[in-house]
Amino acid sequence: MQSLFNYAILACIFTTGFLVSKIFVKTGLATRVVIGFIKLSRGHILYLLLFLIGSSALLSSFIPNAITVLTLIPVLRIISGQHVKVETKAGQLSTPIVLAVIYGSNIGGMASIIGSPAHAVLLGFLPLLERRYHTVILGKDRLNFFSWLSFGIPTAILLVLFSWVLIYLLLVPKKLKKTELDFSLVELHSCPTRLRRVGMAASILILCTWVFISLVQTYFPGAGLVLTVLSICLGISFIWFIFFVKFKIPGGNSEVLLTLQDCYSGLPGRGIALAIGAALFSGVLILLRVPEHFGDWFVGLEWIQIMHTRSYYTILAVITTFATEFVSNTTVALTFFPVTYILSSSLGFNVLASLILVSLSSTCAFMSPIATPVNALAFGSVKGVSLGKMMITGFLMNIVSSLWLSYSLVTIVSAVLY
Repeated sequence: MQSLFNYAILACIFTTGFLVSKIFVKTGLATRVVIGFIKLSRGHILYLLLFLIGSSALLSSFIPNAITVLTLIPVLRIISGQHVKVETKAGQLSTPIVLAVIYGSNIGGMASIIGSPAHAVLLGFLPLLERRYHTVILGKDRLNFFSWLSFGIPTAILLVLFSWVLIYLLLVPKKLKKTELDFSLVELHSCPTRLRRVGMAASILILCTWVFISLVQTYFPGAGLVLTVLSICLGISFIWFIFFVKFKIPGGNSEVLLTLQDCYSGLPGRGIALAIGAALFSGVLILLRVPEHFGDWFVGLEWIQIMHTRSYYTILAVITTFATEFVSNTTVALTFFPVTYILSSSLGFNVLASLILVSLSSTCAFMSPIATPVNALAFGSVKGVSLGKMMITGFLMNIVSSLWLSYSLVTIVSAVLY
């Protein structure tokens, strides 16, 4: 019953989180945050890259990372137009600037439980695995919005700093390292001031409320029923507020924060179709018991039987990350979850930590444009991005992120959930 309460609360969090992301898009809050950080850089490439990575990671922590990229595409084009003025050879700065947004968005998606579709898939898979194998996954009841932040944020911060240094050292040409771009005349998204302020206040309030509820859920697990009822009431109230309460805007008209059209306009149709196709493909694999056969074969290998805990997590992270470079992250997550369960339970490793590692690793694939919707959207939006440089720096990011994730799973996650 406690698990049912947890899933009801998480469903409310995901639903309102999506609506918050659409408020950010409609009112231009996301764009304002990024452009505000960009202006703080005063055009210096070193600081510009840091603010691009940091602001996109921050936004992706609270709104889906693919939507973050959609809101930042106009910003990328503005920056691209500025760097053309200082460098006539196309592509000199396109690659580091676009990769900064890709890296930040993917990394930010790892920071919170609502940042990436792979995390939603994980939450849906946990009860299916328990039902299929007649077991209880230890630590699952402590997995919530707050507990994920407690290990997701430290993980993201280190990767943000590493990716910033990597991009600046390897991708920014030496003669352009001191380049200054002018963003003083950049225009912000046009939206009535009152709508923007109300949208920001409502979004901050609901996000802080979810953090508070998750905190209570962590330290008072017996309050599951009360928190579930409260979460449902809050979710319904938030939906009513943003869809039905009208606010006066200049011109004497009134407008709501969101309409139904706002909820589906701008969504990446190809990405959604790809996710559906990936789910169907993974469903067929599961019905044919391919993951179980692969898991049984893998468990039978002699060197697996004597593997150290840290080595197991590292290999699992590396395999998941590089598999995502060739197949979408949703497909990898759906396919690897049952295999990971079989391996971890058979070899005596922490099942939940292993599943979380797969979810995180499938979000941080940095080499190819097809690995995640984030990569595809950003790569295809600005001309002059070098695929070769993306693959080289992405390879290094994959290795470092796999090592860091495997370390954090053994230490931070274990301390939070057990």
